[in-house]
Amino acid sequence: KSTLETSNRSPEKWIEQIDINYNNNLLSYEIGQVISKHTSMDDVLTSVVQISERRLDYDRGAIFLINEKGDRLVYRAGFGYIEEYLNILENIEFQINQSNSKGIFIKSFNEQKPFLINDIGKVERDLSPRRLKFSKSIGSHAFICCPIVYENESMGIIVADNVNSRRNLTQS
Repeated sequence: KSTLETSNRSPEKWIEQIDINYNNNLLSYEIGQVISKHTSMDDVLTSVVQISERRLDYDRGAIFLINEKGDRLVYRAGFGYIEEYLNILENIEFQINQSNSKGIFIKSFNEQKPFLINDIGKVERDLSPRRLKFSKSIGSHAFICCPIVYENESMGIIVADNVNSRRNLTQS
């Protein structure tokens, strides 16, 4: 029964999934090409953001990297944010070494694990009042957060969300 239900998926859904897989593979390839050129960090971030905006099906995205002191995540690059939200992102920092932190960004960074939140309302109680205010201040209702890891060391996180489409985000 399960096989029959799966095989009855519409051709449009199969084509949509093929398109998603294609764009995800191109995203990885293009980012690899940028990184292999060993350009400056700002050039790499600018290119990664441009590639992500073009290849991923999200309204907005942001990259937070560990600061020079190694104790906070700071905004470094992004796409899709209006000026007001960019000002908020550029002025917020996330402490990574607080053992009692429940924030999704910090958990993703420290545990090197991605998180998919389709309804912030369902995790409100797990967020500090400050982080909940931050999420609401930039209009986020659902988001994906993935760690940026190099040689088993967390370097930052990348976050993506949809504010216009309101469609559910998926694990893939």
